[in-house]
Amino acid sequence: MKKLFNNLPFRLLLGVVAGILIGQIANEGFMNIVVTVKYILGQLITFCVPLIIIGFIAPSITKLGNRMLGVAIVIAYVSSVLAALLSMLAGYGLIPHLSIVSEVDGLKELPGVVFQLDIPQIMPVMSALVFSVMIGLAAAWTK
Repeated sequence: MKKLFNNLPFRLLLGVVAGILIGQIANEGFMNIVVTVKYILGQLITFCVPLIIIGFIAPSITKLGNRMLGVAIVIAYVSSVLAALLSMLAGYGLIPHLSIVSEVDGLKELPGVVFQLDIPQIMPVMSALVFSVMIGLAAAWTK
């Protein structure tokens, strides 16, 4: 039983079910707090994402050798293109056959954010990715 609770997908599913149940019985005051905390945590996460990319990608590139670096770049590029193609094919194949309801009846509307704290990113994610690749390549080539 302990192994089941250490399983990440199970814990995520349990969190979703708990969120749905709590959302059905929570009053507006509690939901104001939840929406505000969600907003602030979202701002912190979007602030940290470029820093995490730089912190993990650049050292990983420097640890690879020049030959392994080329192989890794080719594998990453090919897998990205294949993932995009497969998701496009799946989307064109599945989405037209889904019955998506455009009107939502009986759902509560989320209250607005009580306290808004805007934390902008240092740089966009793509800039962080390119920067980390360039720093990693420069460090790998200069040893």
